Amino acid sequence: MTTATFTAEDAASTMQMLLSRAEVELRTPLALIQGYIETLKTGAIKNGDSLTRCLEVMDKHSRRLMRVIDDINAVGQLESGTAPSTCDAAFLHRCLETSIERLTPLIEVSGSVIEEDIPPGCCELKGDRMVWHLVFTKLLEELLRNLPSQSRITFHATWETSGCQLEVSGNAPLITRGVPPDAHVSWGEASLGLLVVKRALELNHGTLAWTNDPQQGCRFLLSVPCADGCTSKHCR
Repeated sequence: MTTATFTAEDAASTMQMLLSRAEVELRTPLALIQGYIETLKTGAIKNGDSLTRCLEVMDKHSRRLMRVIDDINAVGQLESGTAPSTCDAAFLHRCLETSIERLTPLIEVSGSVIEEDIPPGCCELKGDRMVWHLVFTKLLEELLRNLPSQSRITFHATWETSGCQLEVSGNAPLITRGVPPDAHVSWGEASLGLLVVKRALELNHGTLAWTNDPQQGCRFLLSVPCADGCTSKHCR
């Protein structure tokens, strides 16, 4: 594996996609919430069950707005260099386990199964540990929220001379808005969360490729560079 070099044009392209997707992700729930507010103001909803459904939809989309704001804030901190940084080593298996632990409530609600094929203690990662936590947490969250219930999500790592290829796959295609069930998808069709993962990886000298196939499910391939002088037996 070779470490990719990213130019100012690459960063600008990713940021443009992020901003474009953020506009869509903000506008849609705001429009839905506004529509329900206008309906409530007319007094047309009098049935208790209908009112409950209305409030549930508004609550769902307000939470969606908060996630979008969190994503925008995370990218802003990464780009400006104001995100909290950590000097201690980041190990692949440990970072992934931390992300899984953080998302345990969402895993339980979805009924999904997480399978790992990554040896403990392997591979010291290049870059900041907090950024790696963001990469794995946000990618896993995107899969849990946008795959059908009771899906199977698999993490499989292979090693080359200077880094790791991490394959993250789901046994079904993503069903999120803007992600068509097509094996060849462009970044212009990606969700805001996936674009956050892509940019965070770039900042830690990694890359991300993906497919979304109706028959074979979704597949993400992360190029994860090892730290200089990593002593893991997998990287030698």
